[in-house]
Amino acid sequence: MNWSMWSIERVLILFVSLAFLMMSIQVTMFHYRQNFHHKAMWVPVISSPIFFLTGVILTLYNVSWLHTLFMALMWLGVVSGCIGFYFHFRGGGVRVGRRSQGSGAS
Repeated sequence: MNWSMWSIERVLILFVSLAFLMMSIQVTMFHYRQNFHHKAMWVPVISSPIFFLTGVILTLYNVSWLHTLFMALMWLGVVSGCIGFYFHFRGGGVRVGRRSQGSGAS
């Protein structure tokens, strides 16, 4: 494929990349506020800028291996997002007074 024109695919890749730039700023600020008390908090802080850079490079240089890498990174993002949803859901429950499953209390 040649990027001779700005196709919808190219625009969407650029938009998603810029969204990851903004998300990386937000995630870093919020997880920093929590002092990174769980190691999993580092995953979106590290992966979001990588997603951003890969997408921008793919927008500028259309190479097939970059398409594959970008797609693999996006699937990695889906998996890490689901894991993050679990941690946030569980943490929210603990915060509002619900006991965590590992507390041992009956």
